[in-house]
Amino acid sequence: MWAQPGLWEHVFEHASNVFAVLSLAAELATEEISDTRSLTSKRRRAILDAAAWARDAVICLLGHCFNLVAASYTSLAGSKSGNLAWPRSLPFPEDFDDYEDYKCAMTDFNSGVRSAMYQKFLSLRSASPSEASKFLSACFRKDKNFEVALTDEESGHLLSIQQALGALESDYHARVEVNLSHDHPTNEKIKESVRSISRARAPATGINGLPALPSTTTADNPQPYSLSELELALTGIQTKKVCIHGPLAAVKADAGQSRRLTLALVNLGRAAEETATSWSTRCISPIRKSGPKVVRKIACLRPISLTADLASVQDALWLGRCKHLLEVFSGHRQMGGKLDTVAVILAIVLHVQIRAFQGLYSYLLFADIKHAYDTADHDGMLLASYLAGIVEVEWRLLQDFLAMDSAVVALGGCISGAFHLRAGIPQGRHLQRWSKQLLKIGAALFEELTVVAQQSGLPPPVQAAAVVERIEPVILYAAELLALTPSILPKLDALQCRWAREIVAGKAGVSLRGPLAVALVGWQLRLSSKVLFKIFIYVAKLRLLPKDHPTVEMLSIASSLVAGTWWHAVQELKTLVCEEGSFPDITATEFCTDAALSVAQSDPAARKALLKQYKCQVLMPLLLARDEHVFDKSA
Repeated sequence: MWAQPGLWEHVFEHASNVFAVLSLAAELATEEISDTRSLTSKRRRAILDAAAWARDAVICLLGHCFNLVAASYTSLAGSKSGNLAWPRSLPFPEDFDDYEDYKCAMTDFNSGVRSAMYQKFLSLRSASPSEASKFLSACFRKDKNFEVALTDEESGHLLSIQQALGALESDYHARVEVNLSHDHPTNEKIKESVRSISRARAPATGINGLPALPSTTTADNPQPYSLSELELALTGIQTKKVCIHGPLAAVKADAGQSRRLTLALVNLGRAAEETATSWSTRCISPIRKSGPKVVRKIACLRPISLTADLASVQDALWLGRCKHLLEVFSGHRQMGGKLDTVAVILAIVLHVQIRAFQGLYSYLLFADIKHAYDTADHDGMLLASYLAGIVEVEWRLLQDFLAMDSAVVALGGCISGAFHLRAGIPQGRHLQRWSKQLLKIGAALFEELTVVAQQSGLPPPVQAAAVVERIEPVILYAAELLALTPSILPKLDALQCRWAREIVAGKAGVSLRGPLAVALVGWQLRLSSKVLFKIFIYVAKLRLLPKDHPTVEMLSIASSLVAGTWWHAVQELKTLVCEEGSFPDITATEFCTDAALSVAQSDPAARKALLKQYKCQVLMPLLLARDEHVFDKSA
């Protein structure tokens, strides 16, 4: 209920007068701040904090008064959707004279729960497939099914909640504070540049000693945010995302006075050139990323940050005005990959392979990759943004966003004190053999899913669909690089066959032939074919990317060599798809004309349409025929 915009619209209609008064007060405060430039930063933030608190208080009160935050209770004896026959009560041993009777009662109770869960899934599936998918997600979700019980690394003693919070905070600081003494002169130069920009208040005319700014900057539009900008920003906000303070559904509710208040608050922050304290505080809620479900080590936890609801709106509006300038400044060569992240990894791999073919050594510092992942230095961001044309109000807002950014850690119903981090928190990961770990991860995920499916009473078809939805994306992530290790393809097929046998007949499925079991559960493609599909469709995608993309340039050089690169490994894999050993490249198809190719290189929508045609008309028929041949042979 908390995440349904329609209900919030109904509630906000009853409080339109309250929102109107708050909106008027925020607009008057905006005028005062704009006219009185002598107000101190502390005073401006106090005004913004008061307005933000008033809005949060009203949202919270309305949610509780109209029961939008109350958990709805459904009787086990029956429900409105289908009158499901849930078991009425849990049997207890003292209610039975004979222990065998108690065991029979527990068996019946367990069967009843399983049957009711399956019937509920069927009723949801027939009424609302999206709700059925959410129901399955709740059954298979494992992130919440763990307990944090951190221990001292030296003594092994269990840490209290307060000690665990302190240990987590210290760990996050240790991850962020990377020693950059080897590059001290460069860092000092960047810091001095940022100080110069800040002292000059980020002028649109530029600063002596720094590169010239582009002709188009954010100073071209100094006006407050408009209602149309707000509505466009709200389209990119998803109500299912978890946040702190208020729900995103309340932000997206299509109520006139409520949206007027939201717009007034973000414009108040723009006039003050600051962000509210409550908007800039993140809550870090660690989740389990590996290891047992009773987490003893910090290394087995992954920090997940939850932001405030209006922080999402403020960020979206800021990006609405700055995104294009940042994209033009970064171009296709930005690290991290505007078009996708695998492209950057592939560009590095091709670069090393090209140098190796020429007899040249390459040195990659994995420590830099580890510490730079998911992190960015604040001063570097500020300098790059200014050079991209983010000037005046937008730059000063960004500076305040970064300066005010703080975090608290939530654990066991307690939160730590607020602390500041000068960069993002790197996740960290040990170097390991990817292919070997991939098979282990696939087996472990399926075992966990099987246990949950059996406990929930979900039949084989549902379990088979859950494998495709929940396990295969993990296995197939970055599968484009598996062209370098083709020996893993039959191992992936064997892993999938074990999954299918287990789903069809449990332990008795050992005698089943693997390809037949895969066909029996309804999987059209084997895992090896899905890997091949990802590889070949990615080659097609690279053909449609702009020519100045670094991966495209590396691929062009690699294709001119005789052997020894990812490109040549892909060509060898084509023999696994068709007997001729080759099939049309996307640029050689009749639907990819020169004009269509030119449009696709600059338009993501056109690129996506061409890839869809190539998938349906070329790749999928070949891969389906490949697997049907294996199925027929096995039969």
